[in-house]
Amino acid sequence: MRDRLIQTSPSGEVTSWVRKNLIEVEKKEEHLEAVLAEHWDLLCLEDVGVFAKNVHVVRQASAKDITGAQKYPDILFLTDSGHVGVVEVKRYSNPELAGRKVVSQILDYGATITTLPEPDQVRLFRGPGSGALSFEELVGEVFSDCRNASALAARLARQLKYGQLHYIIACDRAPDGLSAWIKSISQSDATDFSVSVVEVSPYQREEGEGGIIWFSAPKIKTETIQRTTICFDVDSSGNRVNVFLNSEVTEEGVDVLSGGDDEKRVTNFDRFQSSEQSLNSVVSWGDHDLYSILKGLHNEVIHENWDWVYDGFSESEHVCFLRGKRSPGFVEGRYGINWLKPWRPSLFAGVYFYGWDHGLEASEEAGDFAIILDVDTKWGRDSGFYDSAQFQTLMNRLGSLADWQFAKTQNRYHPIMIRKPMSRAFHGVNSVEGLKQRWLDLANDGLTQMLSGGELVEFRQSIND
Repeated sequence: MRDRLIQTSPSGEVTSWVRKNLIEVEKKEEHLEAVLAEHWDLLCLEDVGVFAKNVHVVRQASAKDITGAQKYPDILFLTDSGHVGVVEVKRYSNPELAGRKVVSQILDYGATITTLPEPDQVRLFRGPGSGALSFEELVGEVFSDCRNASALAARLARQLKYGQLHYIIACDRAPDGLSAWIKSISQSDATDFSVSVVEVSPYQREEGEGGIIWFSAPKIKTETIQRTTICFDVDSSGNRVNVFLNSEVTEEGVDVLSGGDDEKRVTNFDRFQSSEQSLNSVVSWGDHDLYSILKGLHNEVIHENWDWVYDGFSESEHVCFLRGKRSPGFVEGRYGINWLKPWRPSLFAGVYFYGWDHGLEASEEAGDFAIILDVDTKWGRDSGFYDSAQFQTLMNRLGSLADWQFAKTQNRYHPIMIRKPMSRAFHGVNSVEGLKQRWLDLANDGLTQMLSGGELVEFRQSIND
């Protein structure tokens, strides 16, 4: 954080503003809390991975934890991008700011609100005079320009259900001990939260007169990478305990594992939601959000009979699997399923919504339904696949398709795809059942187009010979 700000007037007069703490400007924590509630942009949300146009803020909401104790989080917020946050405001002189106590306090607040039933959560976030009883009603009140209140409400409810919250500690100056403690949290891959520290400092004229300029900057943050769940099960005799361990990458953590978009610092899930909102102007998903629908759909699709895809295509393992690392998730700006592994080669079908990894932008804001050829690059080089006549023939044939757009990417792991804009691919769909059937129709047609020329079978036979 800068110790000094320089202001110059049109006449050339220079004024020096010096960084101070709350005690020096004779302000209490409650004053900083009020400033943040009114000017939420001081929380530096984009720097901690929350991109939103509108934020709904609640101060000193009251909630009881499971023991009946009353809790009063300083600030709670919801965003129109589907994020939920808890903010704890501390003054530099507060001894609780030095280490684990403030972290325990803010996590305790989060645990309290995530264990509440939905009607109580809604009451916690609604403003004075609001009669909202569901998240969809609340979204309609606080984000009146939202194009799909049901989808946003579903995501907010999901974030609370699974405790995937953003925790922000806001202070006028962060002590060194706090930074060290927050860093230690990030070493555990079982945490299911992200903690950020934002310094919001008051600046006054050097002579100590006049008003205050508030300047904020992120100090440190952790990333939610993965969550681990351990379940213990005792059999009916009571003599044996079975232990089940499940480890899965979170929706936002998968971006960290796969590289993310460092330039824009936008999570893939945020990009997917942006595509979904654009698509909602063309189709209607009823009371469900697209992510939930596709998640269920993908789990059904992997049990379909895909022998016709496997036959003669590759010597890779004949398996249909969710595109993600250890869990259904977002990898490389797409969400769907793969056939065959390893990629010698493999095929993908699903939603393509972000081109940072492939080096090819989606054809529209709503994204594309795409069939993508995936190739293990070492195998592709060693086998001569990229330079083969069969690969060239395949590209030429796909380039002449009338109903699919052919595209080459900048990433040799995913060299080519055929795609349809989502708004055209799902035009006229107005139910969950209709979406599932349309997905299957598109996948079957696209996979057929990829395989119908026999180029991949011919290449496999050539390297076997």
